[in-house]
Amino acid sequence: MIVKLYRMKKLEINIPLYDRKVTVLYADDLKTIDDYLRDAYRINFEPYQEDRGACSYVLPNNDIFIAISKDLHDRYLVHETGHVTFSLVEIIGINPVKDEESFCYIQDYIFDKINV
Repeated sequence: MIVKLYRMKKLEINIPLYDRKVTVLYADDLKTIDDYLRDAYRINFEPYQEDRGACSYVLPNNDIFIAISKDLHDRYLVHETGHVTFSLVEIIGINPVKDEESFCYIQDYIFDKINV
C-alpha cells in the first residue's frame, strides 16, 4: 500500500446545537486539498481552478469542508462560509429565508471559529 502525504492543517468546527461539524483544511494551494479529498473520499470534483483563494465542498455523505490556501482574502472566506452555511441549514432542515437569523448566527459562528 502506498500512502501519499499531504502538507495541510486541519480544524474541525463543531456545531453542537445541530450535531454537525465543518472541517477546515489549510494548505499552500488548493490543489493539495483537492487531491487529498479526491484520494481520501474517492470522489471526483470539478477541475482545479488556479484563481481560487478558498472553496467549499459538501460530500455525498454530507461531510462539509472549507479549503483555504495561503492566498486567502477575507472576501473569499465570507463567500465560502456563506456556501457552507447554506449547505448546513439545508442538511438540518432550516429554511434560510424564513429563519434568516439562525442562518446568520451559524455563518458568524463558523467565520469566527476559522479565525484566519
